[in-house]
Amino acid sequence: MFPGRSFREEYDVQKLLGEERLAHVPDLLGFESNLRTLGEQFYVMRFVDGRTPDTQPSYHQGGWVKALPPDDRRSLWFDALGTLGNLHRSTIGSPLITRYSRETPARTDFAFWLSYWENHYAQSAGDNRLSLMVQIAGWLRNNEPRSRRCALCWGDARIGNMIFDEHLKCAAMIDWELFSIGDPTQDLAYCLYSDDHFVFANSDQSNLSWPTHEESVARYEEAAGFPVDRQVLSFYRIYSGYWIVCTLSRLIEIQKRSGNLPAETNVDERFTPVAYLRKEWESNR
Repeated sequence: MFPGRSFREEYDVQKLLGEERLAHVPDLLGFESNLRTLGEQFYVMRFVDGRTPDTQPSYHQGGWVKALPPDDRRSLWFDALGTLGNLHRSTIGSPLITRYSRETPARTDFAFWLSYWENHYAQSAGDNRLSLMVQIAGWLRNNEPRSRRCALCWGDARIGNMIFDEHLKCAAMIDWELFSIGDPTQDLAYCLYSDDHFVFANSDQSNLSWPTHEESVARYEEAAGFPVDRQVLSFYRIYSGYWIVCTLSRLIEIQKRSGNLPAETNVDERFTPVAYLRKEWESNR
């Protein structure tokens, strides 16, 4: 799914976050680099008791989150945004930022990440790249906001990557393979965009009892300790939609090669993530 992924860096950043109590992460028990053990590098985390919101079908369509009383659903969502804001508040200006900026400069460069996703998409789509995707990539490159803040960005910032305890509090944030150093607004944008996308894909959008966009941003701002620039948020929402399509395009290609999807399956304008990205692009740029 993610060429160039470094298990070592993924392990190190979580271990540091846990030791410095900068974020809710599982306890890291050890890293194994010897390929003879399991055929690949791996690390071991301590088990965290709790539940993760459903992704397929989404928590807006069914599962334990939708079954919660409305007030509990709101409480869970607000706790997730507070957890995200606390991550950014605790890492802005921290030695961790200096360390990763020095040791892994690529993780601090938006242009690097954009090129990464462009190549990611080109390898899977080939000659079938959508004009929308090409157009958006160019726009993103030419309109990157000048960041005023630099924090540790989780990357895959969504409640489907959080483990919630019995009190609906985030007990752990998992999946750190896409962490970077940059404007924390991109994490908030991805969190909100992915949730909105689930609603867009949900045929039954009634009785969601979910906080509004402004309520969500306000909760994040309260936890992060700084105001969110709405124009910057819009930019990173489009960026989020772009790399989601890039990733799903690659996943579909992998599934086709494995025989799990028909060979003629393609990512086109009818594909829900593409349709929602176009909606976002046309209304918010």
